[in-house]
Amino acid sequence: MANKRNRLLNLNTVIYLLLVAVSIWIIYLMVYGHGGIIKRRKIVNEITLLKNEIDTLKNEKARLNWEIKNLSTNKDYLAGLAHENGYRDSNEIIFKFLKKEKLRKNNLKNP
Repeated sequence: MANKRNRLLNLNTVIYLLLVAVSIWIIYLMVYGHGGIIKRRKIVNEITLLKNEIDTLKNEKARLNWEIKNLSTNKDYLAGLAHENGYRDSNEIIFKFLKKEKLRKNNLKNP
């Protein structure tokens, strides 16, 4: 009777150890496996970054479309932009002021 009970105890221990090993393996797969928690977090972070980049690109596209529309239809905007970049209007005169030091150097070189 003690021998039979000892065998059942050993069998129960083996089954218990197998269940623990299988449980540990399942937990490992859930955390680190192909569709595991860590991989899913990385994918969610990547998706979030891509959505932010898409929003940024959409905003830039809208701004560029607005600028294209203004360049092609709004003459005042085009004139202002040209003036900012150094172009002059037909009725403007541009004066260039030189510093005194430059004038002295130029006069010394060219008497």
